[in-house]
Amino acid sequence: MKISLQTNLFLWALIAITIAIHSSVNAHAAVPSAASVFLAAQTQADEKDDEKDDEKDDEKDDEKDDEKDDEKADEKKSEKTPRRSTRSSRYSKSASDFVSVFSPAIASVTPATVIVTDGKRQIALGTIVGSEGLVLTKASELKGKVTCELADGRKLLASIQGIDPKTDLALLKIEAKDLVVATINPSAKPKVGAWVATVGPDETPLTVGVVGCNSRKIKGSRAMMGVFLADLEPGKKGVRINQVTANSPAERANILVNDIITAIDGKETPDRSTLQETVAAYSPGDRITITILRRRKEIEISLTLGDGNKINPMMDRSNQQNRMGSTLSSRRNDFELAMQHDSPLQAKQCGGPLVDLSGNVVGINIARSGRVDSLALPSEVVLPILQELKTGNMLPAIVNKEKLDRIEAELAALVTADKDASASEAEMKLKFETQKAREEELAKMLKDIESRLEELKDSKSESEKELKSLKAKIEKSQKSRERLEADRKRLSTGVR
Repeated sequence: MKISLQTNLFLWALIAITIAIHSSVNAHAAVPSAASVFLAAQTQADEKDDEKDDEKDDEKDDEKDDEKDDEKADEKKSEKTPRRSTRSSRYSKSASDFVSVFSPAIASVTPATVIVTDGKRQIALGTIVGSEGLVLTKASELKGKVTCELADGRKLLASIQGIDPKTDLALLKIEAKDLVVATINPSAKPKVGAWVATVGPDETPLTVGVVGCNSRKIKGSRAMMGVFLADLEPGKKGVRINQVTANSPAERANILVNDIITAIDGKETPDRSTLQETVAAYSPGDRITITILRRRKEIEISLTLGDGNKINPMMDRSNQQNRMGSTLSSRRNDFELAMQHDSPLQAKQCGGPLVDLSGNVVGINIARSGRVDSLALPSEVVLPILQELKTGNMLPAIVNKEKLDRIEAELAALVTADKDASASEAEMKLKFETQKAREEELAKMLKDIESRLEELKDSKSESEKELKSLKAKIEKSQKSRERLEADRKRLSTGVR
């Protein structure tokens, strides 16, 4: 028991020393002293646990004296093991007792942190950056009826004042005044190995972690249609579709196997390499128009490019490994500058402030990027973007103007196509009605002919009867004539 306690205290001493080293020289002593207080409190807690263990052991010894069954006595001895393993787990980085050491550092920032919901459930965190109701958050997670839940319990509807696709930041506006503002410190730049804490709506940090590397560029995903390509025969221009990936943009746009792509947005794609280079110049989410030759007829199809990491079947295993233990952010790459740390964030906990041991807001958490990685935008990136977002020149309708214009053009083309289709439909309907009227007329004529034919058949039948009767009369007359001529001869000659 003593060896275990000394070992644990030694580990906490190392943590306290680390915290003290990474605190700035001019910083308040709140956090290091908090660590010291925690060590003392933890020691007292361990001593109390030891006393409780001793009491329980005494009680168990008494019980053992009364027990005659050795098997039951052995079982009661084994009950001590789980309690010791449980106590050792409190020294992990995620232990609530350890996380609470950072509470003094985040105390001034907690009131400036809000929960962002879609009206029903949490989708992100937000950082209050203006006392009149300005909140910074993660743009790509915004959906539904965007609402901010303040530290005082108020739930206020939010409007989007600006978005920045490059950083995935969004500026919200809520109807509130005199709010506590998080001061983002441009000079606070945590070094590799420094401790950082993610602030939430409670007094205790949501998570803590260590900065893994200096701020760096995070590459973006490749834009993909979701097709397998093949060059045509020598001398022919275009690229043939050999296979369409299931649930891909290409499948949703009704691109078919054996379609031949000849151009993208008007740029010719004579071979596979040119087509791949052309697509690589776009980003996931961009909309393109593809010129396709299908059964010797040229058509145009528009589609929205997808994320290669999600479409490429070869990435499935890697994505599954990255998702182990957490839900990754939908936008988790393609940042010009981001700080990587190992705090176990959830996707819905991005958008809030990241704080160092001195209580400085050093950045905004922007993505859960991997199984053990989270990303934050450093303060030197956040501050200039925040000023741009405040100008009103980055409203969604302004930022997305090019995409909106493209969609409007497509809608206009569809309206024109609908009108042409309606005109063709009216023309075809008129032609159909004319043909139908002619068909009815011919059917009536046919009916009349059939009726006349029946009459003719009846007349023919009557004529046949009359003819038969006449034939019978003629035959009878002939016989009468022959008899009379025989009688005349006999009478004239006297010979029969």
